Amino acid sequence: AQANSEHTEAQSTAKPLPEGQELFSALIGESKADYYLTEFDALAAGKKSRFNWATFFGGSYWFAARGMWGMAILILCVASAALILTAILASTLGNAGWILLVLWLLWRLVWLPLKANQTYFKFAQKRVKSLVKQYAKKPDRLMRLLRGTTNMGVAVGLFAGICVLALPVMGILAAIALPMYDDYA
Repeated sequence: AQANSEHTEAQSTAKPLPEGQELFSALIGESKADYYLTEFDALAAGKKSRFNWATFFGGSYWFAARGMWGMAILILCVASAALILTAILASTLGNAGWILLVLWLLWRLVWLPLKANQTYFKFAQKRVKSLVKQYAKKPDRLMRLLRGTTNMGVAVGLFAGICVLALPVMGILAAIALPMYDDYA
């Protein structure tokens, strides 16, 4: 009887697994939870994603700060490739470089902010589902991991480092490309 009461007491002191809203709030962060939970509810109801001004102004920084590092790095790579191709095409084909630049700007300044909330919703669903599956018996650890997903300081630090590394690379490319262009001209 005593072992049975100890088992019942241990079950009553164990923390229950948090509910969906609490999990998403932990992932998003308390300061932005109201906005994104409203957006997530609308997206789950089948409504279209609204324009995300933070993505418009922040771009890859917004994705990194929200924990979507793959998308943030992809955006940086696409931006770098678009600018390099624009320079190459503008020097050889004229207007084709400008067309590429306009297409990239439309993608970056219109399409990306229109789809940002939808992308974040899918990411949040996958992240929460994965962590709940992995840490269902450890709710405290689960909440700590979810809260550690969004971190603006880490995003800014990483991208500052990338920018510092990009300057020498751009200098090397310029040192190679300028003499080649002079020979071509």
